[in-house]
Amino acid sequence: MKRHLAQAVMLLFLCFPCQALPFQCPCGILTIDVPDPNLFDFMRISYDQFNNPLIIYNPILLRQAPLLLQQFFWMHECGHHCRGHLAILMQQGSPLSMAWTNVNLELDADCFAASNVPHESSQAAYDFFRKQGPVSPHPAYPNYWQRSDVIAQCAQ
Repeated sequence: MKRHLAQAVMLLFLCFPCQALPFQCPCGILTIDVPDPNLFDFMRISYDQFNNPLIIYNPILLRQAPLLLQQFFWMHECGHHCRGHLAILMQQGSPLSMAWTNVNLELDADCFAASNVPHESSQAAYDFFRKQGPVSPHPAYPNYWQRSDVIAQCAQ
């Protein structure tokens, strides 16, 4: 199952179309994957005006990442949708609780991804985050070593 899903994700990102594509996450949620070359990060999740789950990705940034890492990033975003993370964040009232929650949700999405991609993809993500060092891109996000540790634990 992991192998089949990984091959489908590889095909998706090899093509990098300039149009939105539907794709099914392992939990059964059908996402619409939308390219946005102006996105400041590799990927993020959202919903469209009809409440359809979106995975928005920057095709320029994503092309710079190895294919195995791309697989991991995509599955990480699926994890956010499958686990209902955006709804959880929307219910938070305090910026401080949002920051704490966001750290845990990011680590949860990393664990989801590591559990649903081939080991080689988890290893690529582990290596990527480990090389970044024990820093965080934002106070509301875990540091890169926390992320690599969670990936290693969940990939087993």
